[in-house]
Amino acid sequence: MFCHQCGDKLVDESTFCINCGAKVDQDNQITEQIQSPETPNTSIHSHETSPPQVETNGKKTLITHSLFPYVIPLISLVLVSVFLIFTYLSEQRKNDQVLELQQTAEANALEGNFTEATKLLEDAIEIRPDYDVLQQNLDEVNRAQTFADQLDAALTLSANQQFDQAEQELTTLTNQLAAENSPLFTSFEVLITAEEETITIEKIKLELPTITNIDELANKLNTLEALSNTEAEAVKTEIMDKIVQIAFEEASTLYTDGYFEEALAMLNKGLNYSSNNEQLLAFKDEIEQAITAFEEQAVQDDLHNRTAAVEVTYFDAVLEENGDITISGTLISTATVPIYSLTVYLAIFDEEGNFLFEDILFVEPYELNPGDEGIFEGVIEDVNQEAYIEITNITWYFDL
Repeated sequence: MFCHQCGDKLVDESTFCINCGAKVDQDNQITEQIQSPETPNTSIHSHETSPPQVETNGKKTLITHSLFPYVIPLISLVLVSVFLIFTYLSEQRKNDQVLELQQTAEANALEGNFTEATKLLEDAIEIRPDYDVLQQNLDEVNRAQTFADQLDAALTLSANQQFDQAEQELTTLTNQLAAENSPLFTSFEVLITAEEETITIEKIKLELPTITNIDELANKLNTLEALSNTEAEAVKTEIMDKIVQIAFEEASTLYTDGYFEEALAMLNKGLNYSSNNEQLLAFKDEIEQAITAFEEQAVQDDLHNRTAAVEVTYFDAVLEENGDITISGTLISTATVPIYSLTVYLAIFDEEGNFLFEDILFVEPYELNPGDEGIFEGVIEDVNQEAYIEITNITWYFDL
């Protein structure tokens, strides 16, 4: 017989269907033997391929297996699968949206658009509030925004020429920057370095008009050597021009005063910073020529000062009635330096030219500057004869 619920064949004498578990209704069992009008008393077994049939009012009805028990699980499986697929696709779309917002926010932040980056990250957090990395990104952007505001404040101080305060702010920011390793802060390091260079340059430009010493200017030039921007090059050129100007002016003064070596040293000092300056080179040649001429002249002057530093301009000797000879004379210093302690040596001869004796006279004043006139005079006693007197030598001293 067969189950009235699922149509599966029942085990003989069974109380429940082993397939669907339905209770067997003994009053309405479907037996294995069913009479057919054409083949009475013919036994039909369940092992044949024809499906079981029942007779109702003289008609046979085909009995089929019920599909209902399979439909519900199948529908449930389909619905769950659709739901899971929909959920997956929905979550994937959210992930893609969050990733796009995060990447766009990062691009904006790297360009310094922190306000836009903040908005994008907040939108992403609203979609995925449980993503910790989004909050970390937002915290970084907020720190970068605060840092940018502080840097702007320092730049404002610098623009108002409050350089000391600006430098203090930049130093503080540099210390803060050392604790950050986010790519968002990389550009700040470049900006801070550039502004520090700008402040250095601007401070030097303000000081330049008051600096009149080559060594001080050289220190400023050394400070600028570490900088390579266009403004620094312009200020370096300005400093070198001023060094040249000071070197030329001071050398000119020294040269005029006769300090040739000092003048030459000043020109060489200027040429240390502007080695090809034509003005300084030309003046250096002039001074070197002057030094050469001076040295040659110095040799001549030294010889002159040693051998011919005085010139007698007047000399007279008178034999007095008492037999004494009165001598007087003047001389002038032709030396190039002061001379002092001048002594005139005299030789006295008789009328026949025989040497009688010698004498000396001292020149007054004691020291003669170049061009000064000195006087010498005296009396030679008891000559008592006609005689003539000759200046045999004049001596003097001078400092080397």
